[in-house]
Amino acid sequence: MQFRKNFLFIVLCTSLFLTACGKENDEKVSASTESKVDLSNYPIGIQDGKVSLEYYDILLEANTKLGEFNKNLKSVSGNDVEAKKDLYRKFLLYINGINYTPVNDVEKEIDNYFSSFLFNAKQYSEHQIKSYDSKSELDTSVAKDYAVNAQNDMLMVIEIMDKYQLLTD
Repeated sequence: MQFRKNFLFIVLCTSLFLTACGKENDEKVSASTESKVDLSNYPIGIQDGKVSLEYYDILLEANTKLGEFNKNLKSVSGNDVEAKKDLYRKFLLYINGINYTPVNDVEKEIDNYFSSFLFNAKQYSEHQIKSYDSKSELDTSVAKDYAVNAQNDMLMVIEIMDKYQLLTD
């Protein structure tokens, strides 16, 4: 029993000693850890802080990727099903890789439609790939419905972005 008391006392003293020997941290931490970015070339809504630059970049990139995807689909030969499926798969990878969290009310308002766009674009891509494999009119019809919904969602995203002056002239 005496050994346990001594052992606990030694462990306690050692831990207190090691704690006391630690370096003091006198560094001052900046209240803002964000890097300063010149926002003068961005739309007024970004300059006013209505939407974060990170969220804005995600919206622009998604719109650009959608445009590239549609352009690439049009350039593929009508008979080259594998090339089309590959484009859909790449688009799905992009959509599944988008990771963000809306941080204010404006971003949440936009995200009501943007998250719906992502869902519908994902479903559209998956069903279109399925329709190529199954050659089913039903799968093709479902894919087209999702495509229309995704387009409408993106139009609403753009409309709300315009409302908050997030588009460049």
